[in-house]
Amino acid sequence: MKQNPHTTPEAYFSDLKTRLRSIPEMQEVPTGWQRVRPHLAMAAAFLAIVAVGTAILRNTAGNPAVASPDSTSQYELAQLVRTSSPYLYDEDAYTQEEEMSEPTEEEIIEYLISTGVTIENIEADETED
Repeated sequence: MKQNPHTTPEAYFSDLKTRLRSIPEMQEVPTGWQRVRPHLAMAAAFLAIVAVGTAILRNTAGNPAVASPDSTSQYELAQLVRTSSPYLYDEDAYTQEEEMSEPTEEEIIEYLISTGVTIENIEADETED
């Protein structure tokens, strides 16, 4: 037979009724407005946070293309970027890579001219090696 590990103090139940009567009764039952008010306050706080955050973001994170009348669009800026990688523009370049042959000297010269490489850049590269 198992023994109960919990015990109660001596004469605990004898004066239990008097102790329970000494606890003050609930004064009044909360009305509907008193129940809803904390929830409405929380919703108003969240709305205020969203409104302030939206206002801050609209004022600080402007569109750079519209920021000034002489600004250049992102597409125009992308056209200025020179690249030597055919994979950036041509997805079929992966399959065409096998068909490509070694470039001729004329093609290399034409490529260097079209990319705007200067003689100083070429000389600097040769001295680093």
